[in-house]
Amino acid sequence: MLPATRSLPKEMLPLVDKPAVQYVVEELRDAGIQRILFVTGRRKRAIEDHFDADPELERAVGEAASPASGLRIVYTRQHQPLGVGDALRYADGFAGQSGIVAAFGDAIISRPPDGGPGVVSRLIDAYEAAGADAAVAVREVPEELVSRYGIVAVGAARGAAFDAEDVIEKPDAASAPSRMAIMGRYVLGPAVFTALAQISPVGAARSRSPMPCARSSGREDASLRCRCRQASGATTSARSRATVPRFSSTPCRTIASGPS
Repeated sequence: MLPATRSLPKEMLPLVDKPAVQYVVEELRDAGIQRILFVTGRRKRAIEDHFDADPELERAVGEAASPASGLRIVYTRQHQPLGVGDALRYADGFAGQSGIVAAFGDAIISRPPDGGPGVVSRLIDAYEAAGADAAVAVREVPEELVSRYGIVAVGAARGAAFDAEDVIEKPDAASAPSRMAIMGRYVLGPAVFTALAQISPVGAARSRSPMPCARSSGREDASLRCRCRQASGATTSARSRATVPRFSSTPCRTIASGPS
């Protein structure tokens, strides 16, 4: 996205009439989320400015002018770009003993065309119903795109969700366990943070996934049982991490979930 992103975070690149990250925040708000923690880094101050209060504009236009309406948004900085696993460590105290939703600012997922619940709401429901350690959104991708994503090994079906037996980062298509790709939405329980605490900073830096069970080059960093749910709706691109407390914790495994 260079040269545009030399001075503007890619999360702030406009899509039609608002920046990409605002679509993600609105998706979270629509799912009933009220508190958001942004884990940002260098040259990301524009995100904070965008969601800051603007009393003059709000008086002139109304509350709808505020992209953070109804939300409590806080920020922290990842001092070095040490991967998604490391970024999630910053959310440990924010989450407490509750689960959180983790969303990438570069993955915009539209609501189902039938007007049903969005993927975040369905992930939360799947996480709570299954008593999982984590729930992740997945979508089947063409074979030629498999090597661009974290891929889930499909286990036993559980209604609209299924057990995730393994997560492998960017495998070759020939060795991939499936074509079910992770789509940048996660529900992570306390067990995930316990597992992350057992991984060295170097291991966390190597991980492009928040899932401690994700592995690359045949090496497993930690063991969690996972389940998944497929994501419905279009996806497009921009990257920032938002961690969002939402619900009480339950005993865990990981599930994957997908289109209704």
